[in-house]
Amino acid sequence: MKKLMILMLALFAGVVSKGQQNITIQPANPKPGDVITITYRPAGDLANTSRKVEAAFYLYRSSGTTADDLPLTLSVKDYTATITTDTSVNFIQLAFFTGETFDNNFNDGYTIQLWKGGKICKGSYASLANYFMNLCTNSGVTANPEKALAAIEKERSLYPENARANEAIYYYLIGKLKKDQLQGIIEKEIESAMKAGLTKEKDFTRVKSLYSTAKLPAQSAFIDSLEKVKFPDGTWKIMEALKQFYSTEDKDKRTELAKTIISNIETDPKWKEYKDLKSNCEIIIIQGYAENKQWDLLKQQETGFSDKMTLASIYNDLAWKMQENGENLQKAEEMSAWATATAKKEVTAPSGTKPVYITTSAWAKQRERTFAS
Repeated sequence: MKKLMILMLALFAGVVSKGQQNITIQPANPKPGDVITITYRPAGDLANTSRKVEAAFYLYRSSGTTADDLPLTLSVKDYTATITTDTSVNFIQLAFFTGETFDNNFNDGYTIQLWKGGKICKGSYASLANYFMNLCTNSGVTANPEKALAAIEKERSLYPENARANEAIYYYLIGKLKKDQLQGIIEKEIESAMKAGLTKEKDFTRVKSLYSTAKLPAQSAFIDSLEKVKFPDGTWKIMEALKQFYSTEDKDKRTELAKTIISNIETDPKWKEYKDLKSNCEIIIIQGYAENKQWDLLKQQETGFSDKMTLASIYNDLAWKMQENGENLQKAEEMSAWATATAKKEVTAPSGTKPVYITTSAWAKQRERTFAS
């Protein structure tokens, strides 16, 4: 009987995460691809609330984060829910709230780290670091760089072979919290990289970035010049094109650069990984045509643009400016009417696709705010 009791206690300890006594998960050590069952009892600012508790979940992958609402089922005092993961998920962030009030679990929030091979899986502590950097605020938790650094150091300790994949956030946190140590740490990394040899373009890019982080611009510029000579058609050209696009203040020039980027994304395989920039570039083009009153070009561009809510916002802003300046009032009235009707329709029947980083309910509220404004 005593051995059985010890076993039961051990199992219970595995189910209830340390510091998360108001939530249990099954299986106790979930793996990527598992369906996870969550049981939650409201606590903190939600303890004894008479209001309906809502929830959201965020799935972390090395490629980014996706979010959505988490349907809850109430039974007496406890809420239950299930989350289906895939094999690329390494970490889950939860949020429990009523309106604008969150149970932030003493400013740690509620999280689930996934397991593989008997230990926390690769990338999970890196995701925990990103969580404490800023994404935790979606759960009512205050960002905490100290906790973020502890998490990324744990990731580097468990998976030293993956250290380079997370070094940007690591050096940022070292520079923020242990500034006096940053120079020495980076110099060792540079020395190691130079001894190994710079053979691929990514090797040059990394060392160049390390020199920049160490605030050694002359050395960074020297590596940059070597990279351009060795790889005349390398990906550095893409970086320079993007830098020019984001830094230019000339609106007409930025519109033309946006057209070039879209063309590159559509025709050059090297630009394929930047396909998510296309919609942003389309917005820049539409704004440029609108501000220059190029109505025919604007009409052509808007035909293939799916984000009607953003288009309505652009048109509404332009209509207000035109009315304030007493300019082409008939056109301003037409644009304002179209923007209002379109925004109203988009609130209940959006034509675009929900952004992956936002929950369905948050997206709906975002559309409502846009319409109200």
